[in-house]
Amino acid sequence: MSTDSMKTPTYRDFLFEEFKRRKRKNSSYSLRAFARDLELNASRLSEIMNGKVGLSDVKGAEMAEKFGLVEKDREYFLDLIRAEHARSAIAKKEARERVRMYLMDERTLTDSEFNTVSDWRCLAVLELLNIPDIETSVAAFADRLGLPHYEVDDIVARLVENKMLDTSQERWVALEGDFTTSADVSSLAIKNFHHQMLSRAKRSIEKDHVEHREFSSVIFAMSAEQMKYAKDRLREFRRALVKELESMPGKEKVYSLSMQLFELKGDTE
Repeated sequence: MSTDSMKTPTYRDFLFEEFKRRKRKNSSYSLRAFARDLELNASRLSEIMNGKVGLSDVKGAEMAEKFGLVEKDREYFLDLIRAEHARSAIAKKEARERVRMYLMDERTLTDSEFNTVSDWRCLAVLELLNIPDIETSVAAFADRLGLPHYEVDDIVARLVENKMLDTSQERWVALEGDFTTSADVSSLAIKNFHHQMLSRAKRSIEKDHVEHREFSSVIFAMSAEQMKYAKDRLREFRRALVKELESMPGKEKVYSLSMQLFELKGDTE
């Protein structure tokens, strides 16, 4: 299937687009026929498409297979579902981030948009808003993040410009990004972000006391076929730990939990 239908903000939009695509091919194609092809009751499909009921991961995976989605688009479709119906807040948040990254791969961003979504400082500013009673000002945020005032001032302006932050109220409010440009772009933003995190990790090793950080590595052998299993387990651990920590009172600083699993090799191959 063409990925054009996948450039949708919700899974319901995708279902509508897929139904319209089929109807364009066959003008007599009905919602009842669509429900039949998806092995659903017509009234149930109508409720799903109108937002009255949600979709489970299992049913979403069945639909993705019937739509013939390639792996990348299948995961995007499932993340659209998880972004709304995942059981935990952290799983929803992670799904929304993956959706945003997928859409970045499908469009060309302006320099301002690209720099905003791939800059750790922008994400840190938004995350600071989760700290209760924090003073929402450039000076306060600069002090918390150890950044010059002019950098935070520029970051706030970029977030506002890209509709990710509202500073019109006494307390700033984080908003969803609203990216509307089109055409292709690589996953450079994701790579750039990871490079930034590695740079911040290096800074922490050199500057932070061992009591205020945790770094550990283990070298081991495994089958390359187990990579997906390992990634799934790492994600489960990350979600569980972050969910537990975020639920605890007394938030006062922004941290990064970064995990790497890769084949160990030298520079010559």
